[in-house]
Amino acid sequence: MTLSFKILLKYNILVLLGLVHPSLVAQEKDDYVWLFINGTSPGYATTIDFGYDDLKISLDTVKYQNSDVNASVSDINGKLLFYTNGCQVIQSDHQLMENGDSLNYGKFYVEWWENCTYGYNGFQDILILKDEMNEDIYYIIHKFINYETTPTLRFWMQDLRYTIVDMSYNGGRGKVIKKNQVFHEQHSLVFSYLTAIKHSDNRYWWMIQMNKTNNTYYKYLLKEDGPMLQDSQQIGPPATRNTSASGQAKFSPDGKMWAWYTKENGLNLFNFDRTSGLLSNQRILPIQHRRSFSGIEFSPNSRFVYITMYDSLMQVDLWKEDLAQGVELIDTFKYQQDPFANFHLMTLAPDCKIYMGSTNGTRTLHRINKPNKKGKECDFVQYDIDLLYYKGIGMANYPRLRVDYEDVCDSLEDYSGLDIDVSAPLSRIKVWPNPITDISIIDCSYSGHLKVYNNNGIEVISKYIDHTLPNYLVLEGYPSGMFIVRLIDAKGHSSTIKVMKT
Repeated sequence: MTLSFKILLKYNILVLLGLVHPSLVAQEKDDYVWLFINGTSPGYATTIDFGYDDLKISLDTVKYQNSDVNASVSDINGKLLFYTNGCQVIQSDHQLMENGDSLNYGKFYVEWWENCTYGYNGFQDILILKDEMNEDIYYIIHKFINYETTPTLRFWMQDLRYTIVDMSYNGGRGKVIKKNQVFHEQHSLVFSYLTAIKHSDNRYWWMIQMNKTNNTYYKYLLKEDGPMLQDSQQIGPPATRNTSASGQAKFSPDGKMWAWYTKENGLNLFNFDRTSGLLSNQRILPIQHRRSFSGIEFSPNSRFVYITMYDSLMQVDLWKEDLAQGVELIDTFKYQQDPFANFHLMTLAPDCKIYMGSTNGTRTLHRINKPNKKGKECDFVQYDIDLLYYKGIGMANYPRLRVDYEDVCDSLEDYSGLDIDVSAPLSRIKVWPNPITDISIIDCSYSGHLKVYNNNGIEVISKYIDHTLPNYLVLEGYPSGMFIVRLIDAKGHSSTIKVMKT
């Protein structure tokens, strides 16, 4: 490779990196600290800190309770900044943040929910989103409940609101500078299903909410001037009467899908466009069970969806053209040391494992230790984490983070169980120049996971490449010899070539 060609390639790589927002320079650690609070008085918070090689679990005394809604955020170093129970905004030292009282204040808060003594009601109904244009600003997105007793008792989600926290105040302990701001008044919003993912520009955040009476999906965009309704879309069958509060919704770790699940509606899986917010290619998989409450989460490699059904855990292989052929029962609930435990809400953690709570207050979490693996090889362990004290029924709710980072989970992909020939080429993948000195261009006609193996069959590179963007194979620092380069698409098809490193 000539010096000028090498310099040109490296310059192009730097230009591409320049197009990425500065927040991507350091890995996102917003979800490194989880808090579980028991919802009784006196209160105890079990804290799980993912910023260590092994989980650090500790117990603290807290003033403000949190039995249901649960959101927290950490700084760029993975240290807790603040958290909220939907009623108060609370500093990392467990003290009330300045002006952090009375979130969601209203009739339900005061009369029905006993002045929010134990935190606000709901499962997946609150989020904390960082303003990517201002490192000190955080938005709390929350849903406001109202109710009436005549002619019959009825509850509804009245609107979506935001509250702004500025961490530059009070020596970095923060202050609420704006509170309870309505940005979409819509009385037919579902309870739960609130999650978020970054726009493709990595500056803004997408959120989706469903209408509980029809097939309308509302798309919101959080920009520098706050969240607002971007558009709505009608797609697929309408939600059923019991959709509200019955399940979870999640974006896939690769940012290309959005899914939700309930007993009556089954698995609803969509393609998602992070630029336009468009939902498309809806696939519906009925999976019936006898209980109402359920949870859903993607595997880190976005191949599998896990679904909880109170006493059952299912895995769905999304690479199957017929989703029904990809359903596998992973485990059924076994009553052991905690008689109130079961299977409910799930969250993919920074350690690339999936943690699962229960519909009751317990002192334990279940865990899927190898969620990228097919079937029972995913290593699901019931009662895997001792929380030191009882938690409420809520589970940590975070936006989908680290979407544009390559190989965040650094685990082997699993191509087992496919009903297609993964060695059958779709089209040629080219690498030039070949032989390669240290950097070559990858020319391909489709996107997928790029796997590079050395002459001993050991995987040395694994990353996702988008065929619409410039892509490079960097073997600088690797010893000379033969390398196998394989590009695998979303259905498991692949193209394979040999590359000589000189």
